[in-house]
Parts: sequence; C-alpha cells; structure tokens
Amino acid sequence: MSGAAERPWLSCQVEILAPGRALVCPCGEIDIASLSILESALSEAFAAGAEQVIVDLRQVGFLDSEGVKCLLGTWSRLGTRPPRLVVVAPTSCFAYRVLRLLGLTDVVPVVETPEEALAILRVAQ
Repeated sequence: MSGAAERPWLSCQVEILAPGRALVCPCGEIDIASLSILESALSEAFAAGAEQVIVDLRQVGFLDSEGVKCLLGTWSRLGTRPPRLVVVAPTSCFAYRVLRLLGLTDVVPVVETPEEALAILRVAQ
C-alpha cells in the first residue's frame, strides 16, 4: 500500500465569521481514520473563542457514527439552548440522510445553507 492510500481523505477549513462565531467546513470523508482532523478543526474554532459554530457538511461524501458522535459532543459542549451549533446539510446530501436516520435532525438544527445557519445563530444570540 502506498502512503497516499493510507491517509484519511478529509480536509477542514475554519473561518471566524465574527467574534464568538466560527464556520467549520470539512471536505471529504468523516470516519474513524479522519476524525482527528475534524476534532482539530473544532478545537481551533474553540481556541479562537467560538461560542457558536456552524458545521457545513455539504462537501462530506461519507459520515460514520464517530463523526455523528463528534457532532453530538460539540453540541453538548456548546450548550443546547439557545442553539449554538447549527449543521448545514441539504436534504440531497449523504450527511443529511445519516443525520436524519439517526435522529440528529430532531436534536440539532440542520439547515440547507450557511445563510440559514447564520440566521438561526443571530436570533439565538
């Protein structure tokens, strides 16, 4: 096996949108092998003072139970009321189907666009 085949295929960008608010954009596959990359991105957002986080899953092609567990942990860490975590996962994307199947869409706000996520966080502020 080559080294390239062994590396997890995931990248994450973190953008500070405003003081206390961050956008985390993973791209690729979130599973046990790549989970640390997502966790590092979330830690970076927290270190920058984020109290509200948007996780944009539109570019995620695979999401396993460890990724869902990470999202639930983030939701719990940020506090549940008012919403401080909003997930962007259009109904047409793989991640949405996983979140819906596991009931996460009944717990964490899941929206179609980052603009919708920002609107929820602005109201919650």
